[in-house]
Amino acid sequence: MVPTQVVWTVTGFDPSGSRLQGTKVGYFFTSETVGSGSGTNEFTTFLIGRADLYSQAGIAQPTPNVVEPYIYLATITLASNRTTTGISLTFPGGGVSNLVQNPGAPENWTFGGYMTNEAILETNFPPGNYAITVHATASNETKVVSFPASLVQPSAPHLTNPGAAQAVDSTQPFTLQWDPFPGGTAADYIVAGLTTNWQSPNIGSPGVLHGAATSVTIPGGTLAPGTTYSASVGFSHAILATNGTEATYVYRATVTQFVLTTKQATVTAAPVVTNAGWNGGVFGFDLLTTSGQTVTVVSSTNAATPLASWPILLTTNPPGTRIHISDPRSGTNAILFYRARNGN
Repeated sequence: MVPTQVVWTVTGFDPSGSRLQGTKVGYFFTSETVGSGSGTNEFTTFLIGRADLYSQAGIAQPTPNVVEPYIYLATITLASNRTTTGISLTFPGGGVSNLVQNPGAPENWTFGGYMTNEAILETNFPPGNYAITVHATASNETKVVSFPASLVQPSAPHLTNPGAAQAVDSTQPFTLQWDPFPGGTAADYIVAGLTTNWQSPNIGSPGVLHGAATSVTIPGGTLAPGTTYSASVGFSHAILATNGTEATYVYRATVTQFVLTTKQATVTAAPVVTNAGWNGGVFGFDLLTTSGQTVTVVSSTNAATPLASWPILLTTNPPGTRIHISDPRSGTNAILFYRARNGN
């Protein structure tokens, strides 16, 4: 029988009008065998984490997300050659919950949720030892992951150039900046990114931002012009460990969400040739262009020559909207052709 995963979710409010707390998602299978790892994962990774969500508009300090600002998360990523019949999580107080398999990435299993009450979240997801059991037909493996009380929740990242992030030139690199991470060290991590298109390197990857970083540059050409992006910067205190075949990652993170907007693409009109004529035995013409726009004029004695091979007569950056161009070669060449373009 082909296994089928049935996932259930609950959303809404209790009789007092408060948003539902506690576990709001679960699953079950219609068959015992439910799948395996996939992709090219060399390690099995066990992750336990807490995150607070904030929002920043303008230069003011970030404020807690108004919907569900507190997140808890347990994620297991299986090595590609591992099989499982399900994964469960035992809490420090003894409660047990199942993790949900991602149908699109079957190596990923997750348990987590959002809450509006931080005290309830800390009660349901306290510091202590979490036992993660990977169930399998042959034998089970239980991995104990410590979520220590000494791991403190970091303060919210504060952007220092949010105004510039509202008028980004998508053709140029853009450097996003924030205040120093209080107490940030090489053992802490920062991840910045957009919901689409781009993200700084993940923790454990080359080039990852450590706790002392105060900026990151988005390469030019990454973003589309005239587009609004949901973006974020997250600081995390983290503990990473590996034994060569398995890795554990425990963290407390605080993420500031904001909006990044790129400017509309600037459309510059092509230069216009006008007022052509002879003056003192020299042929010349005027170019109508945009002030400050770089203009290149090319010329050839043979119009059939590929345009890319036409020699450059001159490249200029006129301060005004009209420039006169004279070609002294016109006195010795019976035929000359000209073209003008924006740019070099």
